[in-house]
Amino acid sequence: MSAISGIDVARAEASVDEDRTMIFEAIKTSIGFVELNEAVIGRLRTWLMTVAEERLERTRARYNAEDTHIDVANAMIDLARLLYDMGKLEEALPLYNRALAIQEKALGPDHTSVASTLVNLGILMSDMGKLEEALPLYNRALAIQEKALGPDHTSVASTLGNLGSLMSDMGKLEEALPLHKRALAIQEKALGPDHTSVAATLSNLGVLMRDMGKLEEALPLYKRALAIEEKALGPDHTSVAATLGNLGNLVSDMGKLEEALPLYKRALAIKEKALGPDHKSVATTLGNLGVIMSDMGKLEEALPLYKRALAIEEKALGPDHTRVAGTLGNLGILMKDMGKLEEALPLYKRALAIEEKALGPDHTRVAGTLGNLGVLMSDMGKLEEALPLYKHMGKLEEALPLYKRALAIQEKALGPDHKSVAATLSNLGVLMKDMGKLEEALPLCKRALAIQEKALGPDHTSVAGTLGNLGILMRDMGKLEEAQALLDRTLMIQEKALGLHHSRVAEALCDTGVLMREMGKLEAALPLYERALAIQEEALGSEHPLTATTLDNLGVLFCDMGKEADALSMCQRALAIRESILGPKHFDVATTIYNIGNITHHMGKLEEALLLYQRALAIQEETLGSEHPKTAETLVNLGILNAENGELEKANELGSRVLDTLENVLGPNHYKVHRAKKRSFAAMIVPENKREL
Repeated sequence: MSAISGIDVARAEASVDEDRTMIFEAIKTSIGFVELNEAVIGRLRTWLMTVAEERLERTRARYNAEDTHIDVANAMIDLARLLYDMGKLEEALPLYNRALAIQEKALGPDHTSVASTLVNLGILMSDMGKLEEALPLYNRALAIQEKALGPDHTSVASTLGNLGSLMSDMGKLEEALPLHKRALAIQEKALGPDHTSVAATLSNLGVLMRDMGKLEEALPLYKRALAIEEKALGPDHTSVAATLGNLGNLVSDMGKLEEALPLYKRALAIKEKALGPDHKSVATTLGNLGVIMSDMGKLEEALPLYKRALAIEEKALGPDHTRVAGTLGNLGILMKDMGKLEEALPLYKRALAIEEKALGPDHTRVAGTLGNLGVLMSDMGKLEEALPLYKHMGKLEEALPLYKRALAIQEKALGPDHKSVAATLSNLGVLMKDMGKLEEALPLCKRALAIQEKALGPDHTSVAGTLGNLGILMRDMGKLEEAQALLDRTLMIQEKALGLHHSRVAEALCDTGVLMREMGKLEAALPLYERALAIQEEALGSEHPLTATTLDNLGVLFCDMGKEADALSMCQRALAIRESILGPKHFDVATTIYNIGNITHHMGKLEEALLLYQRALAIQEETLGSEHPKTAETLVNLGILNAENGELEKANELGSRVLDTLENVLGPNHYKVHRAKKRSFAAMIVPENKREL
């Protein structure tokens, strides 16, 4: 399968140059190179399957259709390996199981061939997300090999490496470490310190150290592995390219994006030359390049990389392979980051369908995609259209079962302290906050932070993301001083790791700007927003949803500073962006309409403000519900406006409803409750003053 996926008609030669030119022109003007490659690879894939299946049938026939001979087992294993390479894991499983039963009967339960099949089964179970089932398979294989071959055999080292990788996948990083170290010691003793197998184990150790957040310890491991491979295999070997990719991932995690870029580019060049431009391994490096371009804020440059990776994987592996699902997920994230939410949704849905079919509904990959879908659906506000398997609820609650299912899968498969669990906890905390359930959000965010700091270190960008979420939550809970410390730390980590002009730095600046405004420090907030806007317009474009958010924040700030004309201009621009991207019924659109209502209210245009508040309220009640704090704030302003128009009965009715809602959701001592009481009381006395005048 590896050789087939590297086929490229455009690299073919002919004995006569004129014949080659004529053939190539015919291809270009008819089917085209891409389509011809797909057709050839598809036929070869089908042919390989047919050959393997026919070999199995012939072998069975030779032994009177009895699945008891060792040759039948070997034919089954070959077919299972082919199915595995094609991503057909469920079809490979019964073949491995049957082959194992034959081997145990024909060779005995403690034969090394039995151990090899146990290892293959362990790898398959691990890839299917059945980590607990993989563990006894590896353990039994290891016991057989240690007894039959001795504790220092290279096959023992290989199984130790697989077992270490499994422990890592289960989130048991400390248990994985001695396994990889023992594998390395065996290989160095048996093969010498400069063997390529030693390099492979060094790379595995590097991956583990990276997962443990020990980035500085991972670096020399990868560098030593690279040096061994370059010396033993030459600078243009595919193993060198793989280690360059791992080194690029590590350097990227260290925040050194500019240093990671040439590593990925060199890896890509090696693979394209050695394997051809349409090999599945080329797609992996293209995906890594896409991730780093996205992390650098170069979203438009990331897009063609992901698209090319997807095209290669669909051609080489088939449209339903799990690696195709991974690239679809990355492409969905990119589309979301580019503000193209409607384009992101079908990508996530297709990725989810592939993963659920190939890996089962309880795999951690499925959990990750469910989490991404939850974020997207929350951002879109069109929850009733998101997934047909959830009953229409018209609220953010529809995203909730996605996160909860993702969390349950991850905790079962990876353990409660895995970094993937932390990411889902953080997303769930944000959702709870958006639903107005602040007290329920707090322990989720705190638990996520504790896991990440332990697993990744205190200065990781994932830690910064959760710190930011926790800071915003503290701000919304009225704990402004605590919020400032969290948001200051967030900004410091992001600037150090990503540079001063990254879009995530802009988000941190905006969050701090909102807090400064809440604290009444308007002059301190202005340069934060202005710097954020400049970064976003350069990195994301002037029509991006995040750019709209900053414009909206600037509008609110200008209104507070008494600069109504500037405020109106900012918010109207934000509204145009949001309506264009999110549609007219999104709750973020309602927020901007509400803000424009405030500005026109300040300008004395009461009738215009009334219509704007009512429009915002209708959207909020539909998307967020009548008990949400944002809905309540709109009701506050409607009450004030009614009081100013002399409609005190309406104002009192709205005021009571608001206070009941806010006290119920936020508690009686929340600053927003006190602010609502103060503003409602102030509104009640305005009409009296007007009559005196």
